[in-house]
Amino acid sequence: MIEWFGTYIKTIVSFLLISVFAEIIMPEEYKKYLKLIMGLLLTLAVMQPVTYLFGISEEQMVGVAQRKTEEVWGQSYSIESDGDNNTIALEIYKDELNQKIAEDSKALSAEVVVEENSESDGYGNILSISIYSDSEGDEGEDEKTAQYIGGKYGVSPKDIEFVYK
Repeated sequence: MIEWFGTYIKTIVSFLLISVFAEIIMPEEYKKYLKLIMGLLLTLAVMQPVTYLFGISEEQMVGVAQRKTEEVWGQSYSIESDGDNNTIALEIYKDELNQKIAEDSKALSAEVVVEENSESDGYGNILSISIYSDSEGDEGEDEKTAQYIGGKYGVSPKDIEFVYK
């Protein structure tokens, strides 16, 4: 435990030293971007013990960070209720999700099940995902993929199913 804590402190101090040197040599116009990136990376490094205590994997954290980044940059996967066009919009939404999840998981295809009740607060939320692949992968690799996809799309990894053809 003490060795781990020592390594943790060395990592934080090393990161801070590198960020200071990078800031010194960086041109003035790029310093605000450097500070933003370094701040995010430092936050992730400092949170490592917290994620370990709560059992959150790195893949899950990366997925959540990517999902939040997409939401901030205006590329969130939400759908607005619009009367008669709900069915068409929901199908387009599901098709886009299927393609994106298949791409992210490097699979042949994917199929999502979403909340279709427009009266519900969770309208459009993903309930489960089936990922279709032509070759059976390593169990550990499937678990990492499930954690990444789950974190990115806000689904529990246990609600992600792998189907091999």
